[in-house]
Amino acid sequence: MEEFCTGTQEYIETYVEQGWLKSIDEVMNDFGAEDALAAEKRTALLDLTKQEALYVLPCDQSIEGIWYNTELFEQYDLEVPETMDDFMEVCETLLENDVQPMVCPGKEKWPITRLIGSYATMAGGVDALVDANNGDLSWGDDVFLQAYSWLAEMGEKGYFGQGVTTVDTNTANSLFLSGKAAMYYNGSWFTSNLNSEENQIDENVGMFAFPTVDGGKGEANTFTTSYGMYWCFNSGAYDDAEGEWMAYLLKNYGDVAMELQGRLTAYTLSSEPEVDYYTNVVLEAQEKQTGSGVWPEYAMVTSVQDAEYSNAQMLILNQITPEAYGEAMDAAMSSAQ
Repeated sequence: MEEFCTGTQEYIETYVEQGWLKSIDEVMNDFGAEDALAAEKRTALLDLTKQEALYVLPCDQSIEGIWYNTELFEQYDLEVPETMDDFMEVCETLLENDVQPMVCPGKEKWPITRLIGSYATMAGGVDALVDANNGDLSWGDDVFLQAYSWLAEMGEKGYFGQGVTTVDTNTANSLFLSGKAAMYYNGSWFTSNLNSEENQIDENVGMFAFPTVDGGKGEANTFTTSYGMYWCFNSGAYDDAEGEWMAYLLKNYGDVAMELQGRLTAYTLSSEPEVDYYTNVVLEAQEKQTGSGVWPEYAMVTSVQDAEYSNAQMLILNQITPEAYGEAMDAAMSSAQ
């Protein structure tokens, strides 16, 4: 196998330690692709993968926030919520008018934990998830208990609609793009869906950052920044022909992704692009961005992630208490050490 993808930090560490991965830095230097990734993007990837050299390529670069139906907000005289209190009032108003406030593809589990992570970031600041992944902060700390309690409340009040843990991504996309749900936590990659024939709400969409919480350390307009799956290259199968191909890819990926899908990536662009409406919505959100957060699983080992995912579904259904969720996470962390 010459190339493969992974999204798991523990695998990256293992592959690097065993010498299985080709250094991307070497390839970029050998074939004149040093500028294909902006310096700040390379630094962010090094921080996320906890390596001193670049061994993976990002398949994407996205900010994650809440997409919303601007027509529904105007119809019910709603403002974009900046605080969690405002957000919950928006949800209640929508529900009272028989509009599903928010859609979440809970069947796939990770969209649930993204919501937990966003709340915890607003409660504890951008270091909360980093410290928890490092074992320096309990998953039962108050900032996480607040997040778990909020998620359980959202589920109990019906703000995610019916059968949230049976909803997959395709169903969630359809509910939002048909105007049946007013809000959808998703990434900037969602522009490709908005540009599809499935979109029935046209340009009636906007995007805002996860709201701040009362007394929290999180700064307004903080977006989770993610890079999708990581693309890796087998050092044992690598040769100069693959290096030339990889360099060509690095130099052109950003332009092609923008041209074909209107999608922003971590790769540099050769010129200022003409962007579509939906990509411009993302760019406007980025202009307001004051900080970047990580996602809960960015450095989790598989066993901890399994405990997180399975218990998150029970949490959103109120089948497990916030305290029990935190205890399960800490127990999984302890077993993995």
